[in-house]
Amino acid sequence: MYVAIVDDEKMQRDIMSTYLTRLGEKFKVQIQMDEFVSGDMFLKQYKSGYDVIMFDVDMPGINGIDTARKIREIDQNVIIMYVTNIAQYAIMGYEVEAIDYILKPIGYDEFSMKFQKVIRKVQQKADQYMLFEFREGLKRLKISDFYYIEVQNHNLHYHCQSGEYHMRGSMNTQENELRGYHFSRIHKSYLVNLAHVKKMTSDTVEIDDEKIPVGRAYKERLMQDYMNYLRG
Repeated sequence: MYVAIVDDEKMQRDIMSTYLTRLGEKFKVQIQMDEFVSGDMFLKQYKSGYDVIMFDVDMPGINGIDTARKIREIDQNVIIMYVTNIAQYAIMGYEVEAIDYILKPIGYDEFSMKFQKVIRKVQQKADQYMLFEFREGLKRLKISDFYYIEVQNHNLHYHCQSGEYHMRGSMNTQENELRGYHFSRIHKSYLVNLAHVKKMTSDTVEIDDEKIPVGRAYKERLMQDYMNYLRG
């Protein structure tokens, strides 16, 4: 796991670094950490590839909330967690889909409990492959590459990062096979990968700059699926 710690206090960075090392040893997870003393420094040196960013909220210059907003403009999938001494700030984390927050002073037990959720989320996002027999031929594809699946007259259309593929089949069968990989049925004709959702309204879901309709009968389940996905 690649973790960025963004906090202007060295003592707090040291505490989090120590806790992360302990958790990595406990759960047999190799954790690599980069430390940044400000949001400005982090934005200047930001590189994609982090699994988790841990933001202090109250920092000189740009604060953790505004830094996270800028990160969300370029990275929709990185996990964000806040570390703050003011509980009210944590509420603002929902705007950037923060997975959770930890109050200072940081204790190991609370840190461990909440970061285990992060570990599960990262494991969820890890690339897994499935073999598909498309009309275009037999292909082994990453589950994370799928944007959404569409059905028309018993023909399944797979919209993926690598292109579009087709086969004849049942949407119900695909829904059952992919539900464990954070896919959600949002319409009788659409099954979407929640990891690629950019924006959601009461009637549409936006994925890869396309607006996909949400069926009235599927709205409640979609919201529940999406909340479960965000919570890891």
